[in-house]
Amino acid sequence: MGASWTPGLEAMLCFLTVLFASKAIMAKGIRVRGNDPADPSGKLVGASWTPGLEAMLCFLTVLFASKAILAKVIRVRGYAAQKKSPVILYTDASHSPHLSGLGICISDPSTGSKYYSAAVCPAWVLAQFVHQDHVVNQLELLVMVTAYLSFPEILRGRQVLHHVDNAAAIAAAINGYSSKVDLAHMANMYNLVVALMDVDAWVEYVASHANIADIPSKLGNEFVPRHEDWGMLEGMGFVEAPMSFPTQSEWENLALFEDRLHVAPQ
Repeated sequence: MGASWTPGLEAMLCFLTVLFASKAIMAKGIRVRGNDPADPSGKLVGASWTPGLEAMLCFLTVLFASKAILAKVIRVRGYAAQKKSPVILYTDASHSPHLSGLGICISDPSTGSKYYSAAVCPAWVLAQFVHQDHVVNQLELLVMVTAYLSFPEILRGRQVLHHVDNAAAIAAAINGYSSKVDLAHMANMYNLVVALMDVDAWVEYVASHANIADIPSKLGNEFVPRHEDWGMLEGMGFVEAPMSFPTQSEWENLALFEDRLHVAPQ
C-alpha cells in the first residue's frame, strides 16, 4: 500500500535534487578518510571523480527528478495487497566465442500462461561492456532487465519470484550498484524498471542445473540442437515470445528509458 507524500518527503526531494544536480557539490560530498600511517590525523581527503560515480549520478538524477518514481519507491506493502499468486520468473545467460545467448522463462499461476524467450545479445550492447573477454555477469544482469521489458503486461504491479543463477548479477541488482561500471549501469536500469512497473520483486539464487531458463539461453547453440529444446519447453506448456531490449538511445540516456517505462496512473 502506498505511503502518502508528506512535507518531509518534499523537503528531502528538494535537497537531493539540488545535491545531485551538481558535480561540484558531489565532489565535495564524496570524500574518504586517509589511512596513511605517516598521517595519524585521519583527515578527510578528496576522492577523484570516476566513471562509476558518473553512472551513479545519472541514475540518481533521473530517480530524484520525478515524484512519480519516488512515490513508488517510498511505500509500505501490506500482506493483503496482492490477491494474485506471485509470477514465477527464471532468467539465464550463456556465453561462448560463438554465442552470447539470453533466456527467459515466465509462468503466471493466476492465468496458467507460460512463455519463454530466447535471443542473442545485440552486438551494440556487447560493445558497451568493459571487459570483452568475460561478460557472463553482464549478460546475466542484462536479461534480468529484458525480462521486464519483454513481459510488461504480466509483470506490472505484481509480486515476482525471480530466480537467477549468477551471484554477481543478483548482488548488483539488489544493491543497486557495482564497482564495475557496466554492471552498475544495468543495476540502475533494473531498479528503475522495478520501481516504475510497481513490481514487488524477490530475487533468489538458483543452482544452474535447476534453472529452466538455461534451455532458451542456449537455443541456437550448435552443441544443443534448437529443435530438441523447443520440444522440451513446449512439452511443459511454454509458448515462445519475442525478447525486448532497450534501444541504444535509452541505454545512453536513462531519462529516455524512464519515458519508455512510465505509464500514467489509471
